[in-house]
Amino acid sequence: MNPRRQYRCCLSVFLRAHPDVEGTGFIEVVADAKGVIVGGTVVGERAGELFNALSIAMTNGVSPSGLNNTIFAYPTESELLKRVGDAYSKTRLTPTVATVLKTLIRWRR
Repeated sequence: MNPRRQYRCCLSVFLRAHPDVEGTGFIEVVADAKGVIVGGTVVGERAGELFNALSIAMTNGVSPSGLNNTIFAYPTESELLKRVGDAYSKTRLTPTVATVLKTLIRWRR
């Protein structure tokens, strides 16, 4: 069995920072157990801008963390892809990893 995970970001997050843009919607990215993007949904007034970038990521086997590491033009709706990558990265931080990172930071000080 190959469990899939979904990561979602609402367009309202973008709209708060950009009052000149109107509309509602969301972007949702689906990744397989290995963390590779296998699908996605984009709903909103300017969905085409986001879907093109999402399609390129899917075609090239990019993970949601790859979206997080990509530099997108700012301010554009493409920043939402980065937020989806952030959502994915947050799921990877387990309590054990957090403890190890805190210990490493303390040692370096």
